[in-house]
Amino acid sequence: MLALLTGCYAKQFKDVSKVGLSPHVVGMKTTDTTITFHVLQDQSVWLADIKPKIIENKVYLSPLYISSPVSVTNFTLDFSDPRYPKDWKQRLYWIEEDSITSPLNPFLKRVQTIGRRRIEL
Repeated sequence: MLALLTGCYAKQFKDVSKVGLSPHVVGMKTTDTTITFHVLQDQSVWLADIKPKIIENKVYLSPLYISSPVSVTNFTLDFSDPRYPKDWKQRLYWIEEDSITSPLNPFLKRVQTIGRRRIEL
């Protein structure tokens, strides 16, 4: 639902240090064009996928959780596609929070706030 409502919203970013939506990463491995995350699956919500998004020439990783058990613990993302910046390793963030102002209040400025945490490689 949030994704449907954010199309006409101005984006603002805030840097956060606290883990929110990102998975429990216990290891990472990178190449020139890929990154592999080794995650520890939680027993209440399960990481099913990690979706990269390009916003303002930075790469934001958005985790997708489901309630059914998942046995996958390694997630590899490929950034060889030309739409990704060549220096993607310096522009990589987890989306830790994502919220919008109420679409029902016509007096509020429509803003999507993304809490981001930089991924240090």
